[in-house]
Amino acid sequence: METLEELKRNADQLADKAERAQGDKADKLFEKAGQIYQAALAIDPEYIPALNAWGAALIAQAQMKSAGEAIAFFDLAVDKLHQAEVISPGSGSYNLACIAALRGRVEECRKWLENGPSHGKIPRRNHLENDPDLSAVRTQSWFQTFLEKVGD
Repeated sequence: METLEELKRNADQLADKAERAQGDKADKLFEKAGQIYQAALAIDPEYIPALNAWGAALIAQAQMKSAGEAIAFFDLAVDKLHQAEVISPGSGSYNLACIAALRGRVEECRKWLENGPSHGKIPRRNHLENDPDLSAVRTQSWFQTFLEKVGD
């Protein structure tokens, strides 16, 4: 039997392949990755790395879709990331901030970004400055102030 870590690693590899694929091939790889994340969560429903990785994979899949099609994938990602937040506050905050930014929900993005550090969880400044998911908020004055608080 595979360990949780092995299951997650296998799902991550499929999700990575899916991000480089297109159309039906990408969807099938994302679907298989989702099945493996689900298998890991069947063993341990509170396995935060799988919830976060599955949420990130769904974000990537949403970004490959038309605006109308993306909604369902973003909603599924939000569900997975909220589950992580319930288990460990702050653990899903960054990806929830990314979804909010991608959806043009600036204040929601701010709320989630600021939630992460209050629980000791935030990416490095370089990541925040370069993550394309945050492009919509990067010029906001509050974002610049947030970066100053993060440090290197």
